Amino acid sequence: MEKIIKKYGIIVVIVIIILYFLRNMLIQKYAVAEVEVVSPFVNDIIVKIKTPGYITSKKIYTITAPISGEIANMSESLIAGKKVKKGDVLCTIIPREEELSSLKEELKFAEYSLESAKREYEVSKQLFELKAISEQELKSKEINLLREESNVQKIKDKMQPKIIEVPFDGVIVKIDGKNGQVVNSGKEMFVVADMNILVAVIDVLETDISKVELGQEVIIYGEGLPQLIGKIENISMVKEETTPGELPKYKVQVGIQQKNLQLRLGSSIVGEILVERKNSVLQIPLECVLYELGEPVKPYVYVLVGNKVVKKYIEVGVNDGKYIEVVSGLNTTDRVVSVGNIVVKNGQRVKVRNKE
Repeated sequence: MEKIIKKYGIIVVIVIIILYFLRNMLIQKYAVAEVEVVSPFVNDIIVKIKTPGYITSKKIYTITAPISGEIANMSESLIAGKKVKKGDVLCTIIPREEELSSLKEELKFAEYSLESAKREYEVSKQLFELKAISEQELKSKEINLLREESNVQKIKDKMQPKIIEVPFDGVIVKIDGKNGQVVNSGKEMFVVADMNILVAVIDVLETDISKVELGQEVIIYGEGLPQLIGKIENISMVKEETTPGELPKYKVQVGIQQKNLQLRLGSSIVGEILVERKNSVLQIPLECVLYELGEPVKPYVYVLVGNKVVKKYIEVGVNDGKYIEVVSGLNTTDRVVSVGNIVVKNGQRVKVRNKE
Protein backbone atom coordinates (compact mmCIF):
# COMPACT_ATOMS: atom_id res chain seq x y z
CA MET A 1 0.00 0.00 0.00
CA GLU A 2 2.79 2.39 0.92
CA LYS A 3 4.53 1.67 -2.41
CA ILE A 4 1.35 2.44 -4.37
CA ILE A 5 0.94 5.81 -2.58
CA LYS A 6 4.57 6.67 -3.29
CA LYS A 7 4.20 5.70 -6.96
CA TYR A 8 1.07 7.83 -7.46
CA GLY A 9 2.72 10.70 -5.59
CA ILE A 10 5.59 10.75 -8.07
CA ILE A 11 3.12 10.67 -10.99
CA VAL A 12 1.24 13.64 -9.53
CA VAL A 13 4.46 15.65 -9.16
CA ILE A 14 5.44 14.90 -12.77
CA VAL A 15 1.99 15.94 -14.02
CA ILE A 16 2.20 19.20 -12.04
CA ILE A 17 5.61 19.99 -13.56
CA ILE A 18 4.35 19.24 -17.09
CA LEU A 19 1.28 21.39 -16.55
CA TYR A 20 3.48 24.21 -15.22
CA PHE A 21 5.67 24.21 -18.35
CA LEU A 22 2.61 23.90 -20.63
CA ARG A 23 1.07 26.89 -18.87
CA ASN A 24 4.23 28.98 -19.39
CA MET A 25 4.43 27.96 -23.06
CA LEU A 26 0.82 28.97 -23.61
CA ILE A 27 1.36 32.27 -21.80
CA GLN A 28 4.40 33.02 -23.95
CA LYS A 29 2.59 31.96 -27.12
CA TYR A 30 -0.52 34.02 -26.51
CA ALA A 31 0.98 36.84 -24.38
CA VAL A 32 0.63 40.30 -25.89
CA ALA A 33 3.71 42.50 -25.44
CA GLU A 34 3.54 46.28 -25.69
CA VAL A 35 5.99 47.78 -28.18
CA GLU A 36 6.74 50.99 -30.01
CA VAL A 37 7.48 51.02 -33.73
CA VAL A 38 9.11 53.36 -36.25
CA SER A 39 9.31 53.39 -40.03
CA PRO A 40 12.68 53.56 -41.82
CA PHE A 41 13.26 56.91 -43.53
CA VAL A 42 15.63 58.36 -46.09
CA ASN A 43 17.95 61.19 -45.08
CA ASP A 44 21.61 62.23 -45.10
CA ILE A 45 23.78 60.65 -42.42
CA ILE A 46 26.90 62.41 -41.15
CA VAL A 47 29.47 60.54 -39.10
CA LYS A 48 31.26 62.83 -36.62
CA ILE A 49 33.92 62.50 -33.94
CA LYS A 50 33.25 64.95 -31.11
CA THR A 51 36.26 65.78 -28.94
CA PRO A 52 37.50 68.57 -26.60
CA GLY A 53 40.43 70.90 -27.22
CA TYR A 54 41.71 74.48 -26.95
CA ILE A 55 42.62 77.51 -29.07
CA THR A 56 46.25 78.49 -29.67
CA SER A 57 48.41 80.06 -32.38
CA LYS A 58 50.76 78.44 -34.87
CA LYS A 59 53.30 81.12 -34.00
CA ILE A 60 53.64 81.76 -30.28
CA TYR A 61 56.79 82.74 -28.42
CA THR A 62 57.65 83.10 -24.74
CA ILE A 63 60.18 85.84 -23.94
CA THR A 64 62.32 85.18 -20.86
CA ALA A 65 64.63 87.44 -18.88
CA PRO A 66 68.12 87.09 -20.43
CA ILE A 67 69.82 88.17 -17.18
CA SER A 68 68.93 88.72 -13.54
CA GLY A 69 68.10 92.31 -12.68
CA GLU A 70 65.48 95.00 -12.32
CA ILE A 71 62.78 95.75 -14.90
CA ALA A 72 62.89 99.31 -16.28
CA ASN A 73 61.48 101.37 -19.16
CA MET A 74 58.30 99.30 -19.53
CA SER A 75 55.61 101.50 -21.06
CA GLU A 76 52.40 101.94 -19.04
CA SER A 77 50.45 101.44 -22.27
CA LEU A 78 51.84 97.93 -22.65
CA ILE A 79 48.95 95.62 -21.81
CA ALA A 80 47.82 92.14 -22.80
CA GLY A 81 46.00 92.30 -26.13
CA LYS A 82 48.14 95.12 -27.55
CA LYS A 83 49.40 94.74 -31.11
CA VAL A 84 53.17 95.01 -31.49
CA LYS A 85 55.70 95.10 -34.31
CA LYS A 86 58.96 93.25 -34.69
CA GLY A 87 61.72 95.22 -32.94
CA ASP A 88 59.41 97.13 -30.57
CA VAL A 89 61.11 97.58 -27.17
CA LEU A 90 59.18 95.98 -24.33
CA CYS A 91 61.50 96.84 -21.43
CA THR A 92 65.08 96.86 -20.19
CA ILE A 93 66.64 94.59 -17.58
CA ILE A 94 69.26 96.43 -15.50
CA PRO A 95 71.62 94.39 -13.32
CA ARG A 96 71.36 95.37 -9.63
CA GLU A 97 74.38 96.58 -7.64
CA GLU A 98 74.52 93.37 -5.59
CA GLU A 99 74.45 91.34 -8.80
CA LEU A 100 77.15 93.56 -10.37
CA SER A 101 79.43 93.13 -7.37
CA SER A 102 79.10 89.36 -7.58
CA LEU A 103 79.64 89.43 -11.36
CA LYS A 104 82.78 91.58 -10.98
CA GLU A 105 84.29 89.00 -8.65
CA GLU A 106 83.26 86.24 -11.03
CA LEU A 107 84.85 88.17 -13.91
CA LYS A 108 88.18 88.47 -12.07
CA PHE A 109 88.42 84.70 -11.70
CA ALA A 110 87.28 84.16 -15.29
CA GLU A 111 89.92 86.58 -16.64
CA TYR A 112 92.58 84.88 -14.54
CA SER A 113 91.54 81.51 -15.98
CA LEU A 114 91.61 83.02 -19.46
CA GLU A 115 95.18 84.31 -19.01
CA SER A 116 96.23 80.90 -17.74
CA ALA A 117 94.59 79.23 -20.76
CA LYS A 118 96.41 81.62 -23.10
CA ARG A 119 99.78 80.81 -21.55
CA GLU A 120 99.12 77.08 -21.73
CA TYR A 121 98.13 77.37 -25.37
CA GLU A 122 101.27 79.35 -26.30
CA VAL A 123 103.48 76.80 -24.54
CA SER A 124 101.64 73.95 -26.26
CA LYS A 125 102.17 75.59 -29.67
CA GLN A 126 105.91 75.69 -29.09
CA LEU A 127 105.95 72.08 -27.88
CA PHE A 128 103.97 71.01 -30.93
CA GLU A 129 106.48 72.74 -33.24
CA LEU A 130 109.19 70.76 -31.47
CA LYS A 131 107.07 67.65 -31.96
CA ALA A 132 106.99 67.14 -28.19
CA ILE A 133 103.16 66.83 -28.08
CA SER A 134 100.55 65.54 -30.50
CA GLU A 135 98.19 67.65 -32.59
CA GLN A 136 95.32 66.30 -30.48
CA GLU A 137 96.91 67.66 -27.28
CA LEU A 138 97.37 71.06 -28.94
CA LYS A 139 93.76 71.03 -30.09
CA SER A 140 92.63 70.31 -26.53
CA LYS A 141 94.43 73.43 -25.27
CA GLU A 142 92.90 75.52 -28.06
CA ILE A 143 89.39 74.33 -27.16
CA ASN A 144 90.03 75.17 -23.50
CA LEU A 145 91.15 78.69 -24.51
CA LEU A 146 88.00 79.25 -26.56
CA ARG A 147 85.87 78.02 -23.66
CA GLU A 148 87.49 80.50 -21.25
CA GLU A 149 87.09 83.37 -23.73
CA SER A 150 83.42 82.52 -24.09
CA ASN A 151 82.97 82.41 -20.32
CA VAL A 152 84.50 85.89 -19.90
CA GLN A 153 82.25 87.30 -22.60
CA LYS A 154 79.13 85.75 -21.02
CA ILE A 155 79.93 87.39 -17.66
CA LYS A 156 80.51 90.77 -19.34
CA ASP A 157 77.17 90.41 -21.14
CA LYS A 158 75.43 89.78 -17.83
CA MET A 159 76.85 93.06 -16.50
CA GLN A 160 75.26 95.09 -19.32
CA PRO A 161 71.63 96.27 -19.36
CA LYS A 162 69.55 94.11 -21.71
CA ILE A 163 66.86 95.48 -24.00
CA ILE A 164 63.97 93.08 -24.60
CA GLU A 165 62.43 93.42 -28.07
CA VAL A 166 59.45 91.87 -29.86
CA PRO A 167 60.65 88.99 -32.09
CA PHE A 168 57.85 89.27 -34.71
CA ASP A 169 54.63 91.15 -35.53
CA GLY A 170 51.82 89.97 -33.30
CA VAL A 171 49.88 90.54 -30.10
CA ILE A 172 51.08 90.56 -26.50
CA VAL A 173 48.93 87.85 -24.91
CA LYS A 174 50.62 87.71 -21.52
CA ILE A 175 52.71 90.05 -19.35
CA ASP A 176 54.33 88.98 -16.11
CA GLY A 177 56.37 91.86 -14.71
CA LYS A 178 56.39 95.60 -14.01
CA ASN A 179 58.86 98.44 -13.58
CA GLY A 180 61.01 98.04 -10.49
CA GLN A 181 60.39 94.30 -10.21
CA VAL A 182 63.48 92.13 -9.76
CA VAL A 183 63.58 89.03 -11.96
CA ASN A 184 65.94 86.10 -12.26
CA SER A 185 67.52 84.98 -15.49
CA GLY A 186 65.14 82.69 -17.39
CA LYS A 187 61.92 84.05 -15.86
CA GLU A 188 59.00 84.10 -18.32
CA MET A 189 58.03 87.74 -18.85
CA PHE A 190 56.03 88.06 -22.08
CA VAL A 191 54.15 85.84 -24.50
CA VAL A 192 53.73 87.07 -28.08
CA ALA A 193 51.47 85.37 -30.63
CA ASP A 194 50.45 85.86 -34.24
CA MET A 195 46.65 85.98 -33.98
CA ASN A 196 46.19 85.68 -37.75
CA ILE A 197 47.17 82.02 -37.78
CA LEU A 198 45.05 80.52 -35.02
CA VAL A 199 44.61 76.78 -34.63
CA ALA A 200 42.55 74.46 -32.49
CA VAL A 201 44.33 71.55 -30.84
CA ILE A 202 41.99 68.65 -30.12
CA ASP A 203 42.44 65.26 -28.46
CA VAL A 204 41.34 62.25 -30.52
CA LEU A 205 41.00 58.86 -28.84
CA GLU A 206 43.15 55.99 -30.08
CA THR A 207 40.00 54.11 -31.08
CA ASP A 208 39.05 56.94 -33.49
CA ILE A 209 42.43 58.14 -34.79
CA SER A 210 42.37 55.75 -37.78
CA LYS A 211 39.29 57.63 -39.07
CA VAL A 212 41.06 61.00 -39.03
CA GLU A 213 42.76 62.33 -42.16
CA LEU A 214 44.50 65.53 -43.24
CA GLY A 215 42.12 68.02 -44.83
CA GLN A 216 38.97 66.79 -43.06
CA GLU A 217 36.56 69.57 -42.11
CA VAL A 218 36.08 70.35 -38.42
CA ILE A 219 33.31 72.41 -36.83
CA ILE A 220 34.57 74.23 -33.73
CA TYR A 221 32.42 75.77 -31.03
CA GLY A 222 32.68 76.76 -27.38
CA GLU A 223 31.25 78.94 -24.62
CA GLY A 224 31.05 82.54 -25.83
CA LEU A 225 32.70 81.71 -29.16
CA PRO A 226 31.30 82.03 -32.68
CA GLN A 227 31.04 78.79 -34.64
CA LEU A 228 34.33 78.28 -36.45
CA ILE A 229 35.29 76.15 -39.42
CA GLY A 230 38.68 74.53 -39.82
CA LYS A 231 40.59 71.78 -41.57
CA ILE A 232 42.95 69.20 -40.10
CA GLU A 233 46.55 70.25 -40.77
CA ASN A 234 48.56 67.91 -38.59
CA ILE A 235 48.03 64.56 -36.85
CA SER A 236 50.52 63.64 -34.15
CA MET A 237 52.30 60.33 -34.58
CA VAL A 238 53.08 60.16 -30.86
CA LYS A 239 50.53 59.05 -28.26
CA GLU A 240 49.97 61.51 -25.42
CA GLU A 241 50.94 60.59 -21.88
CA THR A 242 47.87 59.60 -19.89
CA THR A 243 47.01 59.02 -16.25
CA PRO A 244 45.94 55.56 -15.01
CA GLY A 245 42.46 54.75 -16.28
CA GLU A 246 42.55 57.45 -18.96
CA LEU A 247 42.02 56.36 -22.57
CA PRO A 248 44.99 56.77 -24.96
CA LYS A 249 44.73 59.79 -27.29
CA TYR A 250 46.57 61.79 -29.96
CA LYS A 251 46.88 65.53 -30.58
CA VAL A 252 45.34 66.81 -33.81
CA GLN A 253 45.90 70.36 -35.08
CA VAL A 254 43.08 72.14 -36.91
CA GLY A 255 43.73 75.32 -38.91
CA ILE A 256 40.96 77.90 -38.39
CA GLN A 257 39.82 79.42 -41.67
CA GLN A 258 38.29 82.67 -40.35
CA LYS A 259 40.66 85.63 -39.87
CA ASN A 260 40.73 88.69 -37.58
CA LEU A 261 39.13 86.83 -34.69
CA GLN A 262 39.16 88.21 -31.16
CA LEU A 263 39.80 84.92 -29.38
CA ARG A 264 41.70 84.18 -26.20
CA LEU A 265 44.46 81.62 -26.42
CA GLY A 266 43.73 78.60 -24.27
CA SER A 267 39.95 78.94 -24.66
CA SER A 268 38.23 75.55 -24.26
CA ILE A 269 36.44 74.32 -27.37
CA VAL A 270 34.73 71.26 -28.79
CA GLY A 271 35.68 70.02 -32.24
CA GLU A 272 33.40 67.93 -34.45
CA ILE A 273 35.41 66.12 -37.12
CA LEU A 274 33.29 65.31 -40.17
CA VAL A 275 34.52 61.77 -40.84
CA GLU A 276 31.99 60.65 -43.45
CA ARG A 277 28.85 61.89 -45.12
CA LYS A 278 26.30 59.76 -47.02
CA ASN A 279 23.44 61.41 -48.83
CA SER A 280 19.90 60.01 -49.08
CA VAL A 281 20.36 56.72 -47.27
CA LEU A 282 17.74 54.53 -45.58
CA GLN A 283 18.14 54.66 -41.80
CA ILE A 284 16.56 53.69 -38.50
CA PRO A 285 17.29 54.52 -34.85
CA LEU A 286 20.25 52.60 -33.39
CA GLU A 287 18.09 51.06 -30.67
CA CYS A 288 16.09 49.15 -33.30
CA VAL A 289 19.03 46.93 -34.18
CA LEU A 290 19.91 43.81 -32.21
CA TYR A 291 22.82 41.46 -32.89
CA GLU A 292 22.94 37.69 -33.06
CA LEU A 293 26.28 36.36 -31.86
CA GLY A 294 28.22 34.09 -34.15
CA GLU A 295 30.72 34.16 -37.00
CA PRO A 296 29.92 36.63 -38.36
CA VAL A 297 27.73 38.62 -35.97
CA LYS A 298 24.32 39.12 -37.63
CA PRO A 299 22.30 42.34 -37.14
CA TYR A 300 18.52 41.93 -37.06
CA VAL A 301 15.30 43.77 -36.23
CA TYR A 302 11.74 42.85 -35.39
CA VAL A 303 9.23 43.95 -38.03
CA LEU A 304 5.52 44.29 -37.33
CA VAL A 305 3.41 41.98 -39.52
CA GLY A 306 -0.27 42.23 -38.62
CA ASN A 307 -0.41 41.91 -34.85
CA LYS A 308 2.82 39.90 -34.57
CA VAL A 309 6.53 40.61 -34.82
CA VAL A 310 8.82 38.82 -37.24
CA LYS A 311 12.59 38.58 -36.85
CA LYS A 312 14.35 39.95 -39.92
CA TYR A 313 18.10 39.97 -40.66
CA ILE A 314 19.43 43.19 -42.20
CA GLU A 315 22.70 44.65 -43.47
CA VAL A 316 23.83 47.86 -41.81
CA GLY A 317 26.37 50.56 -42.63
CA VAL A 318 27.62 53.69 -40.88
CA ASN A 319 25.99 55.35 -37.90
CA ASP A 320 26.14 58.83 -36.40
CA GLY A 321 25.55 57.73 -32.82
CA LYS A 322 21.79 58.12 -33.12
CA TYR A 323 20.77 56.60 -36.45
CA ILE A 324 22.23 53.72 -38.46
CA GLU A 325 22.28 53.14 -42.20
CA VAL A 326 20.26 50.18 -43.50
CA VAL A 327 22.03 48.81 -46.58
CA SER A 328 19.49 46.05 -47.25
CA GLY A 329 16.63 44.15 -45.65
CA LEU A 330 14.13 46.97 -45.03
CA ASN A 331 12.14 49.62 -46.87
CA THR A 332 10.21 52.73 -45.89
CA THR A 333 6.89 50.85 -45.62
CA ASP A 334 8.15 48.53 -42.88
CA ARG A 335 7.28 49.14 -39.24
CA VAL A 336 10.26 48.30 -37.04
CA VAL A 337 10.14 47.71 -33.28
CA SER A 338 12.18 50.38 -31.48
CA VAL A 339 11.03 49.87 -27.87
CA GLY A 340 10.36 46.41 -26.45
CA ASN A 341 12.45 44.57 -29.01
CA ILE A 342 14.72 43.04 -26.37
CA VAL A 343 11.83 41.16 -24.70
CA VAL A 344 9.74 39.98 -27.65
CA LYS A 345 10.22 36.71 -29.51
CA ASN A 346 9.82 35.84 -33.17
CA GLY A 347 6.12 35.40 -33.96
CA GLN A 348 4.88 36.89 -30.70
CA ARG A 349 1.68 38.91 -30.62
CA VAL A 350 2.18 42.56 -29.73
CA LYS A 351 0.26 45.74 -29.08
CA VAL A 352 1.62 48.99 -30.53
CA ARG A 353 1.38 51.77 -27.97
CA ASN A 354 2.71 54.69 -29.99
CA LYS A 355 1.45 56.62 -33.00
CA GLU A 356 4.06 57.15 -35.70
